[in-house]
Amino acid sequence: MILIVFFSFIFTQDCSWWQTYVENIPENINIEENDDNCFGTDDLENIQQIINSNESLEGFSPLEVGSQTWENHRIIYLNLYGSGLDTIPETISEMTELEYLSLSANPLRFIPETINELDRLERFYIHTCQLQEIPESIGDLSNLRSIWIYNNQITSLPESFGNLEELEILKIGNNNLESFPNSFGNLQNLEELDAINNNLELLSENFDNLINLNYINLFNNNLGEFINNISDFESLEVLNLGNNSLDSISNEICSIYTNLNYLSLENNNLCPPYPDCLSEIDIGSQNLDSCNLCDEGYLFIDSTPENVHILNESNCFFESDLEVLSNVVQFNNLQTVFPFFGFNQIWNSGRLISLNLSYNFLTGVPNEIQNLEFLKNLDLSNNQIFFLNDAVTNVQNLEELNLTNNPLIELPSSIGNLINLEKISISSANLDSIPESFGELDSLNFIFINSTEIRTIPSGIVTNQNLIELNLVGNEIESLPEDLCDLPVSTFIDVSNNNLCNDFFYECIDSWGIQNCLFNDEEIISDNYRINKIYPNPFNSNVNFEISIPSLHNRSYKLEILSLNGVLIQEIEIPNKAGTQLISWQAKKYSSGIYFAKLDLENISKSKKLILIR
Repeated sequence: MILIVFFSFIFTQDCSWWQTYVENIPENINIEENDDNCFGTDDLENIQQIINSNESLEGFSPLEVGSQTWENHRIIYLNLYGSGLDTIPETISEMTELEYLSLSANPLRFIPETINELDRLERFYIHTCQLQEIPESIGDLSNLRSIWIYNNQITSLPESFGNLEELEILKIGNNNLESFPNSFGNLQNLEELDAINNNLELLSENFDNLINLNYINLFNNNLGEFINNISDFESLEVLNLGNNSLDSISNEICSIYTNLNYLSLENNNLCPPYPDCLSEIDIGSQNLDSCNLCDEGYLFIDSTPENVHILNESNCFFESDLEVLSNVVQFNNLQTVFPFFGFNQIWNSGRLISLNLSYNFLTGVPNEIQNLEFLKNLDLSNNQIFFLNDAVTNVQNLEELNLTNNPLIELPSSIGNLINLEKISISSANLDSIPESFGELDSLNFIFINSTEIRTIPSGIVTNQNLIELNLVGNEIESLPEDLCDLPVSTFIDVSNNNLCNDFFYECIDSWGIQNCLFNDEEIISDNYRINKIYPNPFNSNVNFEISIPSLHNRSYKLEILSLNGVLIQEIEIPNKAGTQLISWQAKKYSSGIYFAKLDLENISKSKKLILIR
């Protein structure tokens, strides 16, 4: 009845019997000039059926909905994008001249089977709806060239889909597709395929027939393999296979590589070696967990940070060496990241050869350090190491050891085991002696012992015919071996800023500098008057001092305990008794920190550092 009323007054113009005259045409309507405001009545009635089926269109007339194009009095273009449609009536099939139909961005769940009767349809857009399936009859749309059905809930395409032999563009991304129909390979005119964000695990068996494709986007699916005859896809310009589960890519890709404007293979399970034509950008990041890339005992790490240098371009790392780095971190409670932990390091053929642990507040190194059997360079400078672990002396290939700026109290007696050591650097205000085995290090080229409390050097040093530089600046050295000049003539010797007298100014010394020479009675007293040993140090509550006192009369002796800033904490009287004496200090009431024990004898004093740890 509504339609009869609507058209009852508009048959008065020169329109054919099957047409309806409309005087005022809305702006959304495009018509040919020779259509003379005459519109096919059946098409108008079919649009009215769409209006009647959807509350969102209530109050609209047929020519007021969407945008439309009419030709020869028939509708050929209908765009109902975002019109709030929830139902498409079966009578849509009667708009048989339609070439373009857009029903996108509507809450549609179904498309009627009668859609197949729109046999002139070339472009069909039904994306961003709520579709769960595509009607089987869609395969009858023999002229369809482009279909957009992305952003829906479709789990499969009907087998008839392969009948769309004229199809050139298919956009079906953001659905739940697990596979393409077996007939998919029949779409041999297909040029553009966009199926991102689905659940595709396999391509159809005849997918390799689609050689006219110039755009393939299968990003973010579950594909475990891709076609092998990729060299046949000579028109291909864009290939996106990122975020899948591919474990191989055919070398044939190199035959079309120069045709590609865009290629992405990132985030798959591709194992090297990769086709030679591919760049790092093409390959991107890969999950290599299932790749057998290294020999047993080695771990493949695809990407290394800037602090890690690799000499032979191998990304296989000996797992035991990596574990040592982890042990160092755990031993010192460091908050750093596996597997390289931020340390500067150099690897060669998968083995750690250089390790820089400086400026990490280390208090020590674990026993596992000795497992670094290929380590040549170890830098432990600028840390808080009081005692060097004997395990370091078992690193047999070590060539350079840097211990500067640590509060070292003593060196391990086994340091002479480092028979390949070529350079050593030591500085510590707590260190008062060098083990005799140090003199056995005949491979040393450079010795730097600075700012320590040592008073002599091991005599064996003078037999080293490989020594290039002997740097003993800033110690408390009072004497030098008589045969010091047995060192090679080319050896540079620097003994500046010690306690040497001119008697030791040998002709082979290159730099003498300023000396604090102790002479006559002072020298005799100083030689015998000392704190020999402090133990334990660091200590918890009680510490012992072994003190040497010369046989002199009318002298007063005292041991002073000072805070770090020089404040007197306690004064201990020492009996006027010649020889070695043992003195103890109870520090239970004092807090953790650094203290000094100072031994005073008139104008001569000796001091040592103490470390109290609660």
